[in-house]
Amino acid sequence: MEKHLATDHSSYNNKGTKWIWNIFWVLLAITVVEITIGLVFRSKDISSTTMMWRNIVYLTLTFVKAGYILYSYMHLKDEVKFLQRVIVWPLVFLVYAVLIIFTEGDRLLHYVSDVWHF
Repeated sequence: MEKHLATDHSSYNNKGTKWIWNIFWVLLAITVVEITIGLVFRSKDISSTTMMWRNIVYLTLTFVKAGYILYSYMHLKDEVKFLQRVIVWPLVFLVYAVLIIFTEGDRLLHYVSDVWHF
């Protein structure tokens, strides 16, 4: 029978887990900022404009996290630039569309409340 030799793993690069921990800490920091924003700016304590900006910042951070997960865990950084842009630019335009929807919706709310005296 053939003997199985023990493999010495000391020569392997420790980068295999280092990049995962770096990603974890970045995502944790963004999540802590999101939770802090949610706790500090509660819906009942703030004006509609502040609530609108809170929602915009919160959704932007959420999309940043989604893009970072795409980039790192799904190995998008290893793809060609065109494919990266095809996947990431719709996220950017989605954040921009949400910004427009919130600002225009807030204007419409103020217009309707002024006209109909809500």
